Amino acid sequence: LLHLIDSGVQPAQTLVLSFSRNAVKNVADRIRRLSDVDEVVLLELRHLVVRTFDSWSFRILRQCGESAEDLLAGSYEGNVAKLVSKFRSEQRDVILEHLKHIRHIIVDELQDLAGWRGELVVELLKLMCPPNDSRVGFTLLGDPAQSIYGFSLRLNQGNASVFTSQDLLQSVRKTYAKDLDERCLVSNFRSRQEIAETVDKARDILLGGDTSEHKLEKLEKIVNISPSSALGDIMDDGNIHEGNRKLAILCETNGQALSVANTLYGRSEEPPRIPIVLSAGSPAKSVPVWVGATLGQFSADQLTKNNFARIYELLYGNNDVTELNYGVPGFE
Repeated sequence: LLHLIDSGVQPAQTLVLSFSRNAVKNVADRIRRLSDVDEVVLLELRHLVVRTFDSWSFRILRQCGESAEDLLAGSYEGNVAKLVSKFRSEQRDVILEHLKHIRHIIVDELQDLAGWRGELVVELLKLMCPPNDSRVGFTLLGDPAQSIYGFSLRLNQGNASVFTSQDLLQSVRKTYAKDLDERCLVSNFRSRQEIAETVDKARDILLGGDTSEHKLEKLEKIVNISPSSALGDIMDDGNIHEGNRKLAILCETNGQALSVANTLYGRSEEPPRIPIVLSAGSPAKSVPVWVGATLGQFSADQLTKNNFARIYELLYGNNDVTELNYGVPGFE
């Protein structure tokens, strides 16, 4: 993004699409943390459009005349499919009019774009970045070795797309051929050296020409001989005081994750020395514990400020609520 700005492309002329809300948030957070950047550039970056495919599809469909009620009643997948069909119809000119200010398109997590989202990228590039036309550029970021969403394609459902991320990559390579500049990013900023070396070996296997059975057999051998870390090593003082570094422990089953978390939490009444977050499957949506402690006995459908004030006074009175174990905030 900074390179594009240095090249004269304004943030408002850049469209960034990513697979998930978490990835979009990550991009926004990294922009906010940029250092040694001109204040004017940082101000311009506030105009940068970073969206998920779902929210961007919703926005473009609204601009094409679709009602919000119909779109909200449909599925994400259905809305993206609907937008793909508009790209392939006479309404593509309407879409082009709404995107005429765009000079560069960035697509993140290319390997995750199976199904209609992959087809949407193909149609978007066809419309905005036709071959031999350099007015609009594009950057696609992805890693074929991390392609894990192909299983989600619903092969037997009506109106299902069977377009894989590999199909997307092959389509782009075929369409742009000589004009495509492919670069391999080889530095690993997320893993310790011994883990990075194991990952490199696994990548070579995954991207090789062996059958799936042989790949699995080779990967199992690598995993069995790969270096491991004891939980005690993770919890030692050296790791705890090593700044803002984060550690992730990936487990095979939910039960394994619970076991690891229990070990890390320990049996002491004192909280663990470092924050621990346990996630199993889809993280459960929860509210802070103080909400349950405060309102657990309240059965009415509506809560006024006056009623809340009475409950708060009854439970906490003049106590310093910041000292309570479940983190009750001040009344306001």
